[in-house]
Amino acid sequence: MKLLISAFACLPNYGTESGNGWNWSVHLAKAGHTVCVLTRAVNRERIEVWLQEHPQPDVHFFYVEVPFARMFRHRDRGFYYLAWQICAFLCMRKLLRNTRIDLIHHVTYASIHMLSLLCLTRVPVVFGPVGGGQTAPASMLSLFGDAKWKERLRTIQTRLLPWSPLHRFLLQRMSVVIAANPDTVVVARKCGCRRIEFQFDSGLPDTFYAAKPRVEKQCGSPVKLLWTGALVPRKALVLALDAMAQVTEDVRLVILGAASASIHPDELIRERGLERRVRWLGKVGWDEMKRYYAESDCLLFTSLRDSMGTQILEAAGSGLAIICLDHHGAAAFVSEEMGYRVPVTTPSQTARMLAQSIDRFARLPLADRVRFSRASLNKAKTLSWHRRIEDVEASYERVLAGKTTSQH
Repeated sequence: MKLLISAFACLPNYGTESGNGWNWSVHLAKAGHTVCVLTRAVNRERIEVWLQEHPQPDVHFFYVEVPFARMFRHRDRGFYYLAWQICAFLCMRKLLRNTRIDLIHHVTYASIHMLSLLCLTRVPVVFGPVGGGQTAPASMLSLFGDAKWKERLRTIQTRLLPWSPLHRFLLQRMSVVIAANPDTVVVARKCGCRRIEFQFDSGLPDTFYAAKPRVEKQCGSPVKLLWTGALVPRKALVLALDAMAQVTEDVRLVILGAASASIHPDELIRERGLERRVRWLGKVGWDEMKRYYAESDCLLFTSLRDSMGTQILEAAGSGLAIICLDHHGAAAFVSEEMGYRVPVTTPSQTARMLAQSIDRFARLPLADRVRFSRASLNKAKTLSWHRRIEDVEASYERVLAGKTTSQH
């Protein structure tokens, strides 16, 4: 099959959106498809350096740039993204004049807010997996600080999507919308999408997984928690620290993530007197990231708004138990056999229940920790890139067969 992939974000050896754009493209080619990829010109140097060392004869990159791109201060969102989509659409039209494309697949950006114009053609379009339908709980907005009004505005925008003529028009032209979490399924349904399917939006290479469940850890030593992610308000690092301030067992927390203008981890740690129990190590590279997963016992995930959270899948693939909030994609992925899901109520109550879950995990006998580890590892293996490609190929087959009944 000849595929056209729309991957605004696409870089090798990268995580999150850029890593997803790259992995969809490369793994579809490895599955035997001929893949043409539309991506940003700014990605060109790093992609071509990688391709020189790792040739991919069935992947062909087409680099699209917006005229006068330097006028855009933030070339990753908003008006620039819309302008790039227009340029990508024009590039696609030129490509279609000389190349037969069986199917178009939009993979990044993976948000139902950020639409693709590539559906304005007769070629079938698969859109997703996309998130974006989830909203932060109103009861937790105080944790956003100065960003709470921006978050409230986003919540309003999300709730109004089904009444946006542009979103309804474009989403209803998609052959299938693949939603990455239950919240986005609901929004897509309200937008009147022709077909809706559910798939998580992350994947792991087969080489990533731990060889076996974590069995070497002795219960007498300190429990090692890991918190990793962008230090932005919606990730709610402060919630994790408030929980740690109430933990009574012997637990240590490592925080990984680059500092931001609004969040200063060292200051937050000092305010709570956690200097001996919590360390912030800044942003680390991919290889070092894998080492921290291997050295930890449990991932603490406190995001107030996330499609799922790539770090949840990476932690599960490393055999870690997971403590997370009981909402959005995390709730759909993390089962009771893998860890603890904490109800989202108020900041103080949620922090207290997180602390109770951390203490509960710390008191578990070794056999129970091993069971958590095995369940996490087994669940993560269902989202290897090999399995992800098989799932999306099944979606392709349904689209090309003309089946348009929603499945969700």
